Amino acid sequence: MIFVFSVSDNFLGPEGAKILAEALHVNSSMTSLNVAHNSIGYKSTEGVKAIAYALSVSTSMNKLNVLSNSIGDEGYEILTKVAEEKGILTLVGFDEGQTEADLSNEHLSPIDAKLIARELTTGFVSSSMTFLNLAENALCGLTVINKGRRNERIEGFYDSIGTMAIARALNVNSSMTSLNLSNSHI
Repeated sequence: MIFVFSVSDNFLGPEGAKILAEALHVNSSMTSLNVAHNSIGYKSTEGVKAIAYALSVSTSMNKLNVLSNSIGDEGYEILTKVAEEKGILTLVGFDEGQTEADLSNEHLSPIDAKLIARELTTGFVSSSMTFLNLAENALCGLTVINKGRRNERIEGFYDSIGTMAIARALNVNSSMTSLNLSNSHI
């Protein structure tokens, strides 16, 4: 029996997510799944929907990591709804009672920041997280290309939804004492 399964950084994409979701249907013992950095939401929500459906029929899953997957607003809504219905306490892979997390340079987007903000208020770490490092990410959708070179430039579209969500979360999270947002173009 597999209880913890990680397929992070495997470029699954939506099609790979669908195949993975089919396998999840028959596994009744898995408690933790890490699909971070797989572009499961790339250009469509089909991969996100497949994973969400698999989670909706799971009887044991309580921990998921979907960071850096281009899930978009619709994917966020789909996954948070399933998490609330099924009692999945984390969508960013935090451990219960975790006090520190270094998510620096993880290619996180505004939606990822929104997922993290949700965790800071409702998840495993809502009353325990004291240190969070989000440096060197694209939390507002802006990315530095050719950093430190003569042709350095910023690309992307500014979106404050994630950083605004984190700001709101900090208003209700009483445990956070240190937050690093350096070089995140907020």
